[in-house]
Amino acid sequence: MYRLGSWASDTEETRRLRERMVAALVQAGDITDERWRHAFATAPRHALIPRYYRSDHYHEVEATIDHSMWLQSVYSDETLITQKTARTVTSSGTMPGLLALMLQALDVRDHHRVCQVGTGTGYTAGLLCERLGSAGVTTLDIDSSLVQAASKRLAALGYYPTAITAHGAHGYPPNAPYDRFLATCALRRIPSAWLAQARPGARIVAPIATGLIALDVRDAHHATGRFLAAGGYFMPLRDSPDDGTAPVTGGAKRSTSSTCAFSSRSPCPRCPSVNTARPSTI
Repeated sequence: MYRLGSWASDTEETRRLRERMVAALVQAGDITDERWRHAFATAPRHALIPRYYRSDHYHEVEATIDHSMWLQSVYSDETLITQKTARTVTSSGTMPGLLALMLQALDVRDHHRVCQVGTGTGYTAGLLCERLGSAGVTTLDIDSSLVQAASKRLAALGYYPTAITAHGAHGYPPNAPYDRFLATCALRRIPSAWLAQARPGARIVAPIATGLIALDVRDAHHATGRFLAAGGYFMPLRDSPDDGTAPVTGGAKRSTSSTCAFSSRSPCPRCPSVNTARPSTI
C-alpha cells in the first residue's frame, strides 16, 4: 500500500490552518452550505500537494524543505502551480474559494454520480469523495502521471474515486449516466459527449473563457442555463499531456450573470462559443 511521507500527516497545525482557511471562505461568502464546509474542513489539501512553483520565478517550494512557506500557501485562498515543463505550466491547483463556488453551483445530492474533468492534484476529487462517497465520483485527466499520483495519494487518505487517464471531452461512458459534470479546466465549447452521458435534469458546471457556466441538461442534445456571477482563469483542457499555458495567478472575479441556451445541433445566439456538435473539438 502506498504511504504518504511525514509531510502529509494531519497535525494540529494543519487542522488549525485548514479551519482558518474555511472560516475565511465562509466569511467571504464562498462557502454557504454546511455539507461543503465540512468537506473543506476535512479533506487535507496539503497531503495532495507535496510541492508547488511560485508564479514569479518558478521557484520550487517543497513540503520537506520549505515546510512553513509550503503549508501557509497550501491553506491560503490562492492558485498554486503544481506542474510545469521547461517551457510551460501544465497543471495548477484551483484557488479554494473559486472551487467552493463551483461545487455549490453543482447542487449535488447524496445519491448523485459526478464526472469531474481535470484531476490535477486530486483535491477536487477528494472533496467530492468526502461529500458523496468514492463510489459516486469519476475523475479524468489526459496526463497519466497526474492521474497515477493523485490516485495513490487519494487512496492513502481513504478516497477511492474512479480515476481514468482520458481526454476529458470524451467523458467516460462506462460510468454513465452522470447526474453532474464538473470541469476544473477551461473549455471553448461544451462537449456533446457530456450531454449524451448525462441524465435528463443533470447539471454541468464548467469554465468557458473567463466565465463560469451552469447548464441544466434537458436531453442528449439540449441544455439551458446561465453564466454565474463569479468567474475565473483556468488551465485549458488539454489534447495531450505536453500541452500547457503561460502562467497566470488565477482567481475569482465578478461579472454580470446572463442566461444561455445550449444545443448540440444549433448555437445559442447569445453565446455561440458555448456550443459544439463535435465532442472532441475543445
